[in-house]
Amino acid sequence: MKKNDIVRFKFGATGETHQGKVNWVDEENVGITLIGEGFSGKEATVMSISECEVVIEFKGDSLKDEIHNLSTEELISNIQRLKGMRFPKKMTRGIRTASLSEGKRQRMTKLLESIEEDPKLLDTLIVQALKEEGDSNVKE
Repeated sequence: MKKNDIVRFKFGATGETHQGKVNWVDEENVGITLIGEGFSGKEATVMSISECEVVIEFKGDSLKDEIHNLSTEELISNIQRLKGMRFPKKMTRGIRTASLSEGKRQRMTKLLESIEEDPKLLDTLIVQALKEEGDSNVKE
């Protein structure tokens, strides 16, 4: 039995079976945080090792041993691979241009030419657009 193992034990006067996570292990006793329904994760108790049965063994130490056995080059390559998985690639930004069809381009050109010929036409178009928008304060 070691730290972070999940254990089952009988607890209390009723002898109900509960589960808990091992916080520490002494020669004869273990510190356990109660887990499961009805517990908030703040309840803890000390039990005898003989009264506890390991349900799930913590495997975190095996990963630590695997990392210690890696060479420096392998460790660096694994870290670089993980960094590549974590961070998205830098996005490229393209320049967006408005595209007008040939018909729209010709109409815009004709409109600009007619505005150049008659400057009052622009004022008329502005008033008409404001009226369509619903602005009641527009005077012709």
